[in-house]
Amino acid sequence: MSLVRLTLGGLVLFGLWGSTKLAWQQALAGGACPLMGPVPACYIAFASYVAMTAGLAMMGRRDWSRRLFLVGLLGAGGLALIGSLLELVQGHVCPRAGIVPMCYLSLGFCVLIGVLFSRAYPSAGRA
Repeated sequence: MSLVRLTLGGLVLFGLWGSTKLAWQQALAGGACPLMGPVPACYIAFASYVAMTAGLAMMGRRDWSRRLFLVGLLGAGGLALIGSLLELVQGHVCPRAGIVPMCYLSLGFCVLIGVLFSRAYPSAGRA
């Protein structure tokens, strides 16, 4: 396994862990993340990271594994982009990691995951 694929897998699992933690906090106490319509945003992020994890786990064994990964990346990245834009315009929309809004970190994280995915699986653009 190449270092790029190993790093990609580690980042996706880290994102899954973080989104699981936040979704669990939301489920237990509520108020841990903003709503996207009727659904807490952290549930969308969690589902997105589950899709990315499943897509990576099945990569090369299933024809649709690339699409599953990319749907997850689009979900998490799109959510992070929307959150980042709202944070810039309205302020205090996203949960914080210290003083930094987590949506900024998540957006950078998703960009890095996308770049690594395109390097690890170069034919992903043709899926």
